[in-house]
Amino acid sequence: DMGGVLRLPSVWKVLDGYVVWLFQTGHIGGQRMRLLVAWMAESGMAPDWMRTLAWETFDLLTAGLEANQRLTAAFAFFFATKTKAELFDWSMTRGVMLAPVQTLQDVADDVQLASRGAWRSLPTGSEPGNIRVPGPPVRMSAAGWEPHGPVPRLGEHNRAVYGELLGIDEGQFPALGITGIVEEGT
Repeated sequence: DMGGVLRLPSVWKVLDGYVVWLFQTGHIGGQRMRLLVAWMAESGMAPDWMRTLAWETFDLLTAGLEANQRLTAAFAFFFATKTKAELFDWSMTRGVMLAPVQTLQDVADDVQLASRGAWRSLPTGSEPGNIRVPGPPVRMSAAGWEPHGPVPRLGEHNRAVYGELLGIDEGQFPALGITGIVEEGT
């Protein structure tokens, strides 16, 4: 009993974070595996047994736990030597299912999001200047969806959310504020 279906991890540690890579075999997956193993071989990181595998017909479940562990170790070692950008750029030109795991800073600095106008600049309402916030998740040519008004202050809408939506009584707010459950705004 293999304790369920054997599979390789889908999230891999790299030099500057993590990537998601999906191990696939079969007709299309096998072709992609050959490309990855060739890249590993160029770096001296593909063991002989990996270079000779028939990826199109390889079945991880029937190959067993030892094969799973050997593959996991080989891919983990290789990915750990690359950056998110190196792996993503390589995968995009070859149709390999791989993508970087984005941090909040990565999302904020993303060139594609910026070029597509994903951010809006709104007044803070209480402080001078503006703050960058996400724009609408969907944009349609015949309908506008833009933020209205300044960015809410911390706790500004608590009474509406906790009171109207969750039914918390007005008299409970002081106790919730003391315990730190609810952060009261100014």
